[in-house]
Amino acid sequence: MDLETYVDTGLFLDHRPLRSRVRALADGKAVLNLFSYTGSFSVFAAAGGARATTSVDLSNTYLEWARRNFALNGLSENSTDSAEDVRRWLEMAREAGERFDLIVVDPPVFSNSKRMDGVFDVQRDHRALLLACAGVLAADGEIYFSTNLRGFRFEATMPGFDVSDISLKTIPEDFRNQSIHRCWRIARISRSEHARSAKRASGDDPVISDRRLTPRRDLRDRRGRRAACGCAADCRRR
Repeated sequence: MDLETYVDTGLFLDHRPLRSRVRALADGKAVLNLFSYTGSFSVFAAAGGARATTSVDLSNTYLEWARRNFALNGLSENSTDSAEDVRRWLEMAREAGERFDLIVVDPPVFSNSKRMDGVFDVQRDHRALLLACAGVLAADGEIYFSTNLRGFRFEATMPGFDVSDISLKTIPEDFRNQSIHRCWRIARISRSEHARSAKRASGDDPVISDRRLTPRRDLRDRRGRRAACGCAADCRRR
């Protein structure tokens, strides 16, 4: 951390629980950290036993800071980085056939850097961004997407994925502002589970009951008297 040189300190304190989650999930996995800033998610992934970490950010300054963080923790092995527009990098990675087991995406609210292809607006562009992430996600992989935009509306439609708002699980208990960011877990649904979900949604699944109930008005005994219970017309409990 640096409390003097820059306006920012190099570490987002509100992501402490999410960093711990990434470390717990990373063992043996290929981890991709997008808009990586000073690489804290990558460092935690490496500390958790990640097979490899890749950090992507436009800023060479922050990537150099990330390299120092890796070196300070003795974790530089199997870590790579790229000073690139994230959206352009994702397109190249997809074309190269790269796949990642765990992807962390914590983009800025807005960016108009001259090194980018156009302007980035997280509300407008998050759907395209997440779909691009899905293009490099391994078969059983998961994405963690976070934003601190106030009033943000998650509008990404992602067929074949389970999308869960886990915001409250990723904000430290000691934070006064419990809405400092929003966070979603996005995981692939297996083909079999996707088929079952689609079948349930279409109403094709049979409704199975262990009892066959007859409407009460039809429950009469042989002499035409109405039965007092609802189980069968010839029930003895009358």
